[in-house]
Amino acid sequence: MEEISSKYEVPVHQIHRWKKQAKENMAKLFQRGKKKEEKEKDALIEKLYKELGKATVERDWLKKKLGVIE
Repeated sequence: MEEISSKYEVPVHQIHRWKKQAKENMAKLFQRGKKKEEKEKDALIEKLYKELGKATVERDWLKKKLGVIE
């Protein structure tokens, strides 16, 4: 640790902190698939895009019909 600390001019305690964080989170890096929250978020985004598309089509249809009346 001392060698790394002096080579990169980083305090030893910081290196220990990074090492601890790496050990705690290493398994997350290799997990497959998405978490439940990510899947729910993706589903919500997809739903909102569909609703936006539908609203856009309806708006364009109304503009076209109102243009015919004027």
